[in-house]
Amino acid sequence: MLHIVLLIVAIVLSGASGAHAQPQPETHADLVNLLKENVFEVRVRNDRNELISKGSGFYVSPEGLAITNVHVLYGARSATAVRLSDGREFRLSLLAALPGFDQALMRADLSDSGFTPRGLAVSNEPPLEGTTIWAVGYPSPSNGFTMTRGVVSGIRRGDEAFRAGERSAYDPRCLWLQTDAAINAGNSGGPLINSSGEVVGINTWKYAQSIGHSLFFASSSSHIAELRALAGTSDLPFPDAPSQRSRNTETDDSFRLAKLTRDRSTGDILSIAKELRLKLRCSRCAGAGYTTSHQRTGSRNINGLSVPVFNDVKSTCSPCRGLRFDDGARTARAMEHFCKLLSRMKSDVDDGRDFKRIQLIRDEVRKAVFEEHLVHPAFNEHADTTLSRATLAAPLPVWFHGVIVGRSELTVAGYSTQAVPIIEVVLVADSVVRRVFVIDPIMQEGHVRDDVVVLGLCVGRYRMDSSLEIPVIQAAMVLVR
Repeated sequence: MLHIVLLIVAIVLSGASGAHAQPQPETHADLVNLLKENVFEVRVRNDRNELISKGSGFYVSPEGLAITNVHVLYGARSATAVRLSDGREFRLSLLAALPGFDQALMRADLSDSGFTPRGLAVSNEPPLEGTTIWAVGYPSPSNGFTMTRGVVSGIRRGDEAFRAGERSAYDPRCLWLQTDAAINAGNSGGPLINSSGEVVGINTWKYAQSIGHSLFFASSSSHIAELRALAGTSDLPFPDAPSQRSRNTETDDSFRLAKLTRDRSTGDILSIAKELRLKLRCSRCAGAGYTTSHQRTGSRNINGLSVPVFNDVKSTCSPCRGLRFDDGARTARAMEHFCKLLSRMKSDVDDGRDFKRIQLIRDEVRKAVFEEHLVHPAFNEHADTTLSRATLAAPLPVWFHGVIVGRSELTVAGYSTQAVPIIEVVLVADSVVRRVFVIDPIMQEGHVRDDVVVLGLCVGRYRMDSSLEIPVIQAAMVLVR
């Protein structure tokens, strides 16, 4: 029997009220230098010392006290703060956690390092709407320090920010700062700062439409005083962080994973992945979003004669309406073929060339599915039909855009324990929210609250003790948007 750990989404914005006086930076250059000194990348490893996730964090005192998101630390057996400027890593220990606010207080071991951070000042009051802010961190996959400018668009309480039942793991008292400054995977746990260099929030999560703008949220730094008050005299082991993992004893003895034929090499998959972008882009404009025509744009007088002037004129492509993607039918054919082929990739990929190809496959699929941070508008069109089927005669290809929302534990016959994402799918057609389980993924990125796309096979439905049946996706690729 198999125990499967399901991801439960929680993205944290944290800050900490500083006990020391932090002088305000006088110039923008001073602000940037202060942030580069105090904002770091968090690397999380499991009990086999394998890197399982990355996030951001920031120092709030010269003694090495630091803040990140609780969800960044899920599944950790160890965590480090990384100074990418010189590559040094400092061990992090957990002092306190507020899972309902997705905030964690840590201490970095800076002994004998010669490094003393100044620490960022933390505001105990939420900012006003319209305040200029920067979202700071180390977003994936750029692996570099990033500052994104925006404003505080609004201030919401938990019961105002979410629909009923959505992100219910959060405390309804939590104040959320809505902003137009981009918060992406890897930014989680980094500071949202004002022009004075004060932390006003902790970058936490985004609500992304399948096409169009996204909404970004940070947890207010006004909750950090409560977080610091929880710190005891001894460190907490990461698995014991409060509400870090929900445990679920759900069992469906009748469910079985599909027996898949794994006979295609990574090279076979890569060759098809390289063609995917072309097949998903508009055939009329070749993915440019516009067409060019030679048109008369005026005239000029030459020796008394009026001579027409022609120029190349760009206009929005009518078939794709400037969105660069092709129609749903062509997309469906290409995605169905790729998902079937992907499920047949050989499982014994253990040499360097195979691992390199897998990374290239990931990169090619990401380029095909995303365009300037937008997801293909037809990406979820067919998903509701496939995921709502009561029975399946055979595994069906499925692809969709959703959000990782949590962890739990399932029991599946004949399978070994592993972490499995629960994906919340917001369908384009009718905004139905549908949950799925992703089991036995071929390739998986992201952690809770990450915006992802999933490509795989729907192999059946898992019956919960509550009689709710959840679609199960196998042999999937899970990519962070």
